[in-house]
Amino acid sequence: IAVPDRLSVAGFDDTDLAQLVWPALTTIRQPIRELGYSAADLLLQFDDRIERRLLPHQLIVRGSTAPPVAD
Repeated sequence: IAVPDRLSVAGFDDTDLAQLVWPALTTIRQPIRELGYSAADLLLQFDDRIERRLLPHQLIVRGSTAPPVAD
């Protein structure tokens, strides 16, 4: 299947490999270290509160995605 001509592909975590494959993979970049610290902090709160946290993230558009084509 021709990527991105017939199928767009996107990944998550923006690893180094995402830039090395062909075509380069469109991904979501997220703060891995902050995610770990935030998860540990929530686990150590020792209460039943449900707290939502939104951490910064970024869409990194590369060659594996294309706009939709009208049929």
